[in-house]
Amino acid sequence: MLGACRCIEARGRDAEVITTDARHEPGRSIATISFVEERRSVDQIAGHPAWIAADGGTGRGETLTTFVLDMPFSREMLDGYADALVQGTAFPD
Repeated sequence: MLGACRCIEARGRDAEVITTDARHEPGRSIATISFVEERRSVDQIAGHPAWIAADGGTGRGETLTTFVLDMPFSREMLDGYADALVQGTAFPD
């Protein structure tokens, strides 16, 4: 997820990884973005981003699937996958 945060920050927005039990601070405008895993195996991962905007609106991005053929997924591959998810999604303002 750090790769996705770096990609969001490159778009001029603040991003941070928080735990699922983190509390929203009053007056802070945030959107919560999650990765929804649809499929995972040793050679494939598929999923989409979903979010809840600061105003309560919800949305989801397109499903992205990636495969590997001759090696297990590496951190760099998964960071690239996260970057592609962010680049291909129109998140709320």
